[in-house]
Amino acid sequence: MKKVILSSTILFLAAGVFAQSKVGETINNTTKAVGNSINKAATDVSNKVKEQAFGVKLGANFSSTSGNLATFSPGADPRMKLGLLMGIYSQFQLSEGLRLQPELLYSAEGNIIDGPLGANNTMVTVLRNKINYINLPLMLQFTKGSGFYFEAGPQIGFRMSAKSKKEEFPGQPSSVTDLKKNTKGTAFSLGAGAGYEMGSGLGIGVRYMFGLNDISTTTSSLKSNVLSLSLMYRFKDKD
Repeated sequence: MKKVILSSTILFLAAGVFAQSKVGETINNTTKAVGNSINKAATDVSNKVKEQAFGVKLGANFSSTSGNLATFSPGADPRMKLGLLMGIYSQFQLSEGLRLQPELLYSAEGNIIDGPLGANNTMVTVLRNKINYINLPLMLQFTKGSGFYFEAGPQIGFRMSAKSKKEEFPGQPSSVTDLKKNTKGTAFSLGAGAGYEMGSGLGIGVRYMFGLNDISTTTSSLKSNVLSLSLMYRFKDKD
């Protein structure tokens, strides 16, 4: 009986040692697998950071307003307004032919309206509406090996200032009106464009932003549309 108990005890201890060894091996394997996954994720993040680039852009806006101009006389002639565009951008390479480009831009927009405005049609009136925005476009760019790219994406703009300068000819003094209360604080747009970027980092681009929401608080269906031409320079080459 003692031999049976002793043998059973030995077998039980051996089984326990074997099981403990297997558990330890499983824990070690799991730990290694988790560690490898963390290392791989860190490597992928590091590679993505290396594929990030920063740049600056400077250009010109040709802005206009589409929609309801019924508040002006039938003879009113809306025209494009020239304005400054400048800011910074970043590039994130998502795949071989796809990248994401968020931007932070100062954008001078608005329009020019002239003609026999108002009740006195014997005088020509010119309204220069100036609306300055801080714009945040997020463009998805499709790139080619030759340096050409096509882009599309949304934009949100935050109005900084809005003024209207009125000039009447002949001989009347000009006047300036603050339009902040007459314009909304945010503007939403959808853009599309194309450009060319050289290996040195220098590039040129053209983009058209279609206004999506009304920008006026007093007149319905007034949307801001902007054609922009810009020069760009990328500081850091991607690997």
